[in-house]
Amino acid sequence: MAYNNNDIIVIPDIHGRQFWRRAVELYPDADTIFLGDYHDPYPAEGITNEESLANLRELFDYVKSHDNVHLLMGNHDLNYFADFGKKVRYDEKNTRTIRSLLTEILPRMTIATTRIVSGKTVFFSHSPVLVDWVKDAGVSDDVPTLVKTLNDSIKNLDTDPSEAVKLLRYVPSYRGGEASFGSPTWADVRELDNDGKQIIDTIDYSIFAHTRVNPPRITSKWADLDSQRAFRLTQELKLIEI
Repeated sequence: MAYNNNDIIVIPDIHGRQFWRRAVELYPDADTIFLGDYHDPYPAEGITNEESLANLRELFDYVKSHDNVHLLMGNHDLNYFADFGKKVRYDEKNTRTIRSLLTEILPRMTIATTRIVSGKTVFFSHSPVLVDWVKDAGVSDDVPTLVKTLNDSIKNLDTDPSEAVKLLRYVPSYRGGEASFGSPTWADVRELDNDGKQIIDTIDYSIFAHTRVNPPRITSKWADLDSQRAFRLTQELKLIEI
């Protein structure tokens, strides 16, 4: 399928991996959305924290010179600002450096963003936005209002993470937490499969990552793309692996 200048490049969890480079080299001018989680590599993949940190610096340097790139924040990124009760593969040795890099790029980061594709509102976040979370957190399910609420919660994250913690603290049992459901940075796709949780119906189509799947899970209402590869979202609402 031919590339359309209006197509969107979607890049799921990095965790020190370098697959993002090929995507931005192929489509340097495209609207590009990273779905969060940039550090804390998986030891089994043979990526050291030092290699991941070098990759993080390279990525953020790239973002600074490309206004077409949008960075979402994931749970691993948030953990360098506040304690959400669960830290996996947390890089204790380089904490100050990572937090400094994240703080510098923070004005370019959000929790959620949307695009209109084929007349539908496509919602991008690190994890799905569940009905139960919306109700318990007391936030509006009106999409523009929800996006603003989420993104406002991290505006002062480096100096006062309390609002982010209040909204995003929900860590489900699938992730070692005690919440009955996850927030938009913690919700696990298995909640949709095994527990029957629902994504709010004001979102026409939801694209997220966070839960490793291979191949990617792409349905008629949502897509979990955390499969160590990048994707191109066409104007026909099709996801094409890069």
